[in-house]
Amino acid sequence: MLGFAAGVATGALLAAGAGYWLYRRHSRALGRFFAFAAHEINNPITAVNMTILNLLSGVFGEVDPGQLQWLEMMREQLLRLTGMVGELRDFIHRQMQDDLMIHLEGMTVKDLVEGGLRAVRNGCLHAGVGLESSVPDGLPDVLADPDRLPRTLNSLLFHARKFRSEGPLLVSAGPLDDGRSVEIVVEFQGPLLSAEQARQSLDVFFPARQRSDQSLIATGLGLGVLKHLMRLQGGDLEHEADGKGRSRLRLTVPARRAGP
Repeated sequence: MLGFAAGVATGALLAAGAGYWLYRRHSRALGRFFAFAAHEINNPITAVNMTILNLLSGVFGEVDPGQLQWLEMMREQLLRLTGMVGELRDFIHRQMQDDLMIHLEGMTVKDLVEGGLRAVRNGCLHAGVGLESSVPDGLPDVLADPDRLPRTLNSLLFHARKFRSEGPLLVSAGPLDDGRSVEIVVEFQGPLLSAEQARQSLDVFFPARQRSDQSLIATGLGLGVLKHLMRLQGGDLEHEADGKGRSRLRLTVPARRAGP
């Protein structure tokens, strides 16, 4: 009897192992398919973006001043779309294929913040949204992925602009932990959120788990994907809410020459 039970248990374990192996094999195949599809989507995006940049630079002749703001809007939204496709590919490689590669390089905080401001500046200007920044001199360079960190900051700024209800968007940076890391904060007045709702918004699968009337506190692929990417780079992302509509999206990034 004992031998029979042991045989049944062993058979069940083998069946479970085989089932998991088949699941992982299928998941990786789907991951390769979707990663390839996302890569192919980038091709027409790049072609359209190059055309818009050529128009803005006068390659095709002088552009009517009345059309410039619409070309700038198209350029900005293409940047946002490119970022979302990049996040989607990262999600696929991490969740379905488990082969996401992170490359770390030194980056200047002032250049990083200025790049983010440049990404949303024209849209904020035409929408009448103030954009303020405070980045002191002397901050250490940060160590992060040169593709993913700028994309993450851009996504946070697009998120803040979308959900901002009044007042300007504020971007600030400063040292943490005696220079071991740097924080970059995007602050805005938006929807009334509790601290718990802000915490839940950092769940990778938050947009899929919430009812349609609750998913309004997430944009794009959601803040959870960005937090996950930051942690893979040795940093973090926190969403702080004071219950009165004030939200802070706080990036923590390791300094390049951090001590032991």
